[in-house]
Amino acid sequence: MDATSNRLGDPAPQRRLRPIMSKRDDFLFAVQTAFLVNSANLLQREDEDRTYASVAYVIGRMHELLEFADRIPDEISAAEAARQFCFFYIDNLRVAEEQATGRTMECPRWCSKP
Repeated sequence: MDATSNRLGDPAPQRRLRPIMSKRDDFLFAVQTAFLVNSANLLQREDEDRTYASVAYVIGRMHELLEFADRIPDEISAAEAARQFCFFYIDNLRVAEEQATGRTMECPRWCSKP
C-alpha cells in the first residue's frame, strides 16, 4: 500500500483545491440553522411568544439575510458573521442578550441598512 491508495488498494480520494462551500454559503447555512433551532426552542416553551418561530417572521428576515450575505468583511469569519447577524436580527435573541448584559445591542456596521 502506498500514499496514493487506501488499504483496499483503491485510489486515494483527491484533495479538493477549493472549499466545498463559499463563505457566503457557510454564513447562510449557519443562520438557517440558528433560525431552525431558535424556532424549535420557542415552540417547546408554553409561555414564550411564538411570533419569532413563524414562517412569516423568518421570511421577513430573508431579505436582510440574502443582502448581507454578500457584505461580510474579509476579516470576519462566516461563523462570526452569523453570530453577529443572529443576535441582532433575530429579535428574541437580541432582547435576551440586552436583558442579560443590560446594554442595548448595536447593529454590526457591515449589516446595517443604509
